[in-house]
Amino acid sequence: MSKLINETATVEIVAGGLLLIHHERSWDNDFRMGGVIVCEATAANWLADHIEAAAADNWGAPDIDQEMPPDHFLVYTRGGEHGEDINVNIHNRRDPAAPRGQVYAIGGISPAAALKIVAQLRAFKPQ
Repeated sequence: MSKLINETATVEIVAGGLLLIHHERSWDNDFRMGGVIVCEATAANWLADHIEAAAADNWGAPDIDQEMPPDHFLVYTRGGEHGEDINVNIHNRRDPAAPRGQVYAIGGISPAAALKIVAQLRAFKPQ
């Protein structure tokens, strides 16, 4: 079985003042899995609150489905049924008419990496 060797999570501002959340996991067999979420910067505090709640709940926090036009977020946890780790998952169904409008998803975020995302979102200061 492969061993997880690295997990990164970053939050940055991209063109148009949008937030980009990037997450990636790497295993010792050179397999990598990751994704990005693009959203309005005004969602930073809301996302931080709900990602933090999901990461802190070892039994699986309730799914949160929230529309914040042009973004529509789903934050949920999965795993733990058979001794697996609990992971945080984030989806954004961004309105196709909005800048960078499409569906985004990040899955399999460890609670530790989720809390790194939370810290970066909380440190973000809208311009």
